[in-house]
Amino acid sequence: MPNLQFPPYALIVLISAFTALGLGVYGLKRRKDKVFLYFGISFIILSMWPLIYGIQLIIADREYIETLARLSSIPMQFFPIFLLCCIFQLVKQKLPPKWFLILLFSISSVVSLAMFSNDQHHLIWDKTLFVTTKEGFNLILLTPSVWKKFITILFHDGIDLIVLYMLIKAVIVHKQPYKTQFQLIIVAILIVIIVTLLYIFKLFPFEPYNPIPATFAFSSILVAIAIFKYRLLNVIPYARESVFDIIDSPVIISDNNNIVVDYNAPARKVLRLSNDIIGLPIKKVFELLRIDWTELEESEPTTIHTKWGTGANYQLSVLKKRVQQGDIEGSLVIFNDITAQMDAITTAHEKEILTYKESILGDMHDGIGGVVATGTILAQMALDEEDVAVKNKKIAQIASLLENGSFELRSMLNILDKKDIDWSSLVADMRGFSATVLESRDIERKFSINGKIYNSYVGFDTYISIFRLFKEMITNIIKHSEATYVTIEVSFKVEIFSIIVIDNGKGISDSDTEGYGTRNMNKRTEKLGGKLVITSKNGTNIRVDIPLLDNNGTGE
Repeated sequence: MPNLQFPPYALIVLISAFTALGLGVYGLKRRKDKVFLYFGISFIILSMWPLIYGIQLIIADREYIETLARLSSIPMQFFPIFLLCCIFQLVKQKLPPKWFLILLFSISSVVSLAMFSNDQHHLIWDKTLFVTTKEGFNLILLTPSVWKKFITILFHDGIDLIVLYMLIKAVIVHKQPYKTQFQLIIVAILIVIIVTLLYIFKLFPFEPYNPIPATFAFSSILVAIAIFKYRLLNVIPYARESVFDIIDSPVIISDNNNIVVDYNAPARKVLRLSNDIIGLPIKKVFELLRIDWTELEESEPTTIHTKWGTGANYQLSVLKKRVQQGDIEGSLVIFNDITAQMDAITTAHEKEILTYKESILGDMHDGIGGVVATGTILAQMALDEEDVAVKNKKIAQIASLLENGSFELRSMLNILDKKDIDWSSLVADMRGFSATVLESRDIERKFSINGKIYNSYVGFDTYISIFRLFKEMITNIIKHSEATYVTIEVSFKVEIFSIIVIDNGKGISDSDTEGYGTRNMNKRTEKLGGKLVITSKNGTNIRVDIPLLDNNGTGE
């Protein structure tokens, strides 16, 4: 049984060890998430040095002290590697390159072997001095060799600089609420780097104690604040496409665990959200907004009123949409501000527009909402993908989505800006949409008009329904037909308005007629009181006949 001693500094070091150990255990409890896994492993390793060093300070016998001194720093050779993996997963959602990890583990293994055999080669420490302090405590003082100083700068500080570069870049690139979490980790790492350099190169008189293990206590506290106050490990920065940044409506995105992972600037302003909501359950966030999350129906707009005690209040139309692609899923919540419209209603047409704005929101899963949700998912998948060809394909898909979203946004603004909607405007929008979408995919098209365009106004709801139906017809051709040529005819008869779309693609099977796109077209046609006929011979022939008298088409 060794003799014991109790220098006060040992308590500080052991507090540092158990703080780091607690963070490591917390990470490993949630190890299914790779960010938590590598965080847990790195802090378990980090705790070993102050723990062994603290025990070393408590033991007074030279034999035991020398053994512990030789072993105490070995685990720390692997800490920077797992820290690097954790930061890569946090910022880039992937690990560093395999060759780089193999190189780092090889260096760590060589350094650990040199530490273990230092008595024979003295590669790590030039001198090992056994001293007794004026307070009567026995200690071992290690003088680092030139090689040790070189390893510290090249290996440990080199990895730390890579981590710092990634974190600083994340602070610059990402908006709030990500900045605060990353800034805390930057400060924690800088403290350790500075103290290590001061001690290794003897630029400050820390002796007889090694200050580095105790420094971990303060750094671990900063990390704990980042985790528990700012929910650091719950926040994986999602790639924000430009359409998400410029959309005027408040948007909140949650992951498959119903945890809030992102929201845009209008959401912060209109909903009075703070940075602290990142990482919170979305149900709790909606409680703060005085909204019952469970009462919001999927894809069904709901009108709510904010009830702040002071300041401006809003009337909002809320749409909740569940999105999924592969293993990635979550919820997209869009808040459409209808306050100004409600306050400014003066004409029958404005009332009509407001009445059907929720219908437009209901269709936003094929429009702006779908672009934002699918673009976010594709961006994360592109970040995870190591195959360059596959990554470029994902980026091309995102570009196509943004193009579609841009056209969708222009179409909505164009429709809502019109005071008088006529049949000529509808035909122009149909012609413009088909040209933009088909020609961008190298599909030739012929657009023709049969009969004389009605010289009258068309009801707003009818206008929206017909345009959406036509958009669905064109979209299905792009997705499924493999066509190279499309003819589009709009027919104006006395009582019937018709749309005939014929392509030279592979045709449509019986199973395809039960698909989502076909069901959507049937639903829209039924709403217009019309008839939809789909035939397949040398391609696909889609005909829609809409009776005018049921839709106020003539405007008479």
